[in-house]
Amino acid sequence: MTARWKRNIFCLGMIFLLAGCMVFDGQNPSLQKTEGMPPYQTVSFILTETDVARITTKTQQAGTPLPTLTQGRPTNQTATPGIDSTAMCDRAFAGKPFDLTIPDNTPVRAGSTFTKTWRLVNQGSCTWTREYAAVWFSGTKLSVANEIPISGTISPGQSVDISVDMVAPELPGMYMSNWKLRNAKGVYFGIGPKGDSPFWVKIIVLDLNPPQATATPLQPTPTATPAIFLTGKTTLQLNNRLDVDTGQMDSKTGSDFGLFLLENKRLYLAPLNEARIAWFGNQQPGFLDCRKAVLGQTTIPLDTVPDGGFACYSSNLGLPGRIKLSAIDIKNSTMIVEWVTWAVP
Repeated sequence: MTARWKRNIFCLGMIFLLAGCMVFDGQNPSLQKTEGMPPYQTVSFILTETDVARITTKTQQAGTPLPTLTQGRPTNQTATPGIDSTAMCDRAFAGKPFDLTIPDNTPVRAGSTFTKTWRLVNQGSCTWTREYAAVWFSGTKLSVANEIPISGTISPGQSVDISVDMVAPELPGMYMSNWKLRNAKGVYFGIGPKGDSPFWVKIIVLDLNPPQATATPLQPTPTATPAIFLTGKTTLQLNNRLDVDTGQMDSKTGSDFGLFLLENKRLYLAPLNEARIAWFGNQQPGFLDCRKAVLGQTTIPLDTVPDGGFACYSSNLGLPGRIKLSAIDIKNSTMIVEWVTWAVP
């Protein structure tokens, strides 16, 4: 037997002797995992376990997360804390009710003072303090002050009533004033799906000082009547709005006249938007009579006009017409109106 063969047999014997000792060593619990494995798998497993132990020692020294063993291989797994992407620090929702005073399209007297109150809910994650404020954002500046500080401390989920003293403009018409909230850092926020929409007050200013409705009326002038654009008859109830160009009731954009009860408890027929009106009298006016009449955005107090009387008007589209006011019921705030809108030649 050559020296080479003797050396190979000696090495092979040592390998089997070492493997056998490891398999039957009952003092090392970690090595019992190799029981029943072929020698080459045992050696492979031992090497893997040794590598893991080495990595673990280094990781502990570095202060980083410990590796875990997956399918015999070490892998680092770092937990990522959950983040609520929908959470917002400053966000407001409209309360229920929202408009505690002065709902949309409330008629007010020109130059009068009123107080607008909204109810807002803190739907954000931050507490509102006195450093927060409601501020005028856009539209007509109706308020005396530009900002109103939040009263007290409003925690998330709580509501607050915000009141602003305002003054109606002197000229008749529709006015809208938009407001937002501002946090301690000067950042604006509001309501709506994205939390950035303003909240508002919208009023209809009426001129309650029209010429006397019993003034001497114009005399009707016989003339050929032009083509009629629209005619109709309907009953108006309190806060109803009429569009004399389409015949629609309570149109959001095209209403010409409305029936309102003001703070002085008097019932008024008032022009809206760009419509204008003038009292004519008991006699039915013709087309030329209404074209000659001096029209304005004044109101007609219904307790001063005779039942069945007439007024001339110009609609918000600029079409002339006449309207008859009958069956006026002050107590129940209703009346019947018949109108004719002429097509301009």
